[in-house]
This record gives sequence, C-alpha cells and structure tokens, in this order.
Amino acid sequence: MPSKKPFLSFIIEPELLKLIDDYRFKHRFESRAAAIKHLIKIALELEEKKDNN
Repeated sequence: MPSKKPFLSFIIEPELLKLIDDYRFKHRFESRAAAIKHLIKIALELEEKKDNN
C-alpha cells in the first residue's frame, strides 16, 4: 500500500550528495532519506535555538 506521507523530490549537487552519503555511512543510517531527514531536523532545531536567543 502506498504511503500517505508527503513525498519530496529535489536535485542536489554531487559534492553535497557525497557529504550526505559520508555522514550516512559514518552514523550508520539505513538509508539516504533517513540521514537527510535527521540533518534537516538538526538544522531546524539549531535555527530555532538561534532565533530564541
């Protein structure tokens, strides 16, 4: 059954993709998508902290 979660698709520079893949394997994420979601969450939390200071 297809997921009802929103789907996001985008184009990325090869250099940034390599950094993401390196991060993924270093931290043992099961997928590239999981690593990207984690990195986005971290970035948003940091921005929130910065905005609140």
